[in-house]
Amino acid sequence: MNSNLVRLLSIGINSSVARKARIKRLYNIEALSGLNRVGLEFGIIERRLLIHTSSNGEKIYIQYPGKESNNTTNNDKLRPWDFRPRLLLATGEQMKDLSFGDIWDDLATLHDLDNTILSELAAVFYRMAATIDTNLVKKEYSYEDIDIKNKEVVNTGAITLEWYDYSINDEIINAIEAKIPTIRNVSLFGYLIYNYLLVQNEDCKYYYRDVIIRKGEWRLGQGLNNTLLSHISVIEFLKNEITFSEIMTRFQRGMGVAKPTNEHIEIATGGIVFK
Repeated sequence: MNSNLVRLLSIGINSSVARKARIKRLYNIEALSGLNRVGLEFGIIERRLLIHTSSNGEKIYIQYPGKESNNTTNNDKLRPWDFRPRLLLATGEQMKDLSFGDIWDDLATLHDLDNTILSELAAVFYRMAATIDTNLVKKEYSYEDIDIKNKEVVNTGAITLEWYDYSINDEIINAIEAKIPTIRNVSLFGYLIYNYLLVQNEDCKYYYRDVIIRKGEWRLGQGLNNTLLSHISVIEFLKNEITFSEIMTRFQRGMGVAKPTNEHIEIATGGIVFK
């Protein structure tokens, strides 16, 4: 592994990291749930909010409301804050909306291309789960309101959003991109931003279910955390550090997520993340 990259990614697992992550995640849930949705409806008029433009000219958006925002048949599954990330290549072509399974397939492809890269990506995902590489920003973001049926922009504008944005060190990006320049023809930066936005939505959905609908407590392990740690379990399996039955047991016990122990996080990251 690249020694400088290891130095940049290296982090210890401790309780203070988790406490800070909780504060940042709650801040983002409040910020993203507060987006004005008046006049918007999934499948009718949706808003596309431009979050980042990469150095390659890729545009990464969040688009809302999402499909779970208008579930009228099952109130327990209603998620009015639902959104989805959207990524447009510099050519204007849209990358397909990725499922978690798609992301795991991408990790398998990367393993075939360079079997040393997965430990470093596991560390990147851990740091994302711990909200390490984030900064509190307050800025104007431009948007387009889209008539979905007619595929027309019917309104434009800008909103001010204050939230913890993803801001990974350029040296980390450059070092990893030297090995894998693109994923799905998308820059590493664009791909990671897409993943970050995807798990922000997971946090919003679980918070709404647990706190708003069920009047209970929001659990730190739900949403963003367990999703990203599941990526680390998949990496551990791809590296032949756990068996197929072991990862399946994790998914079964986690009811669809596969959270590794701290010891296994250390193994999957090759010691970059340590206890």
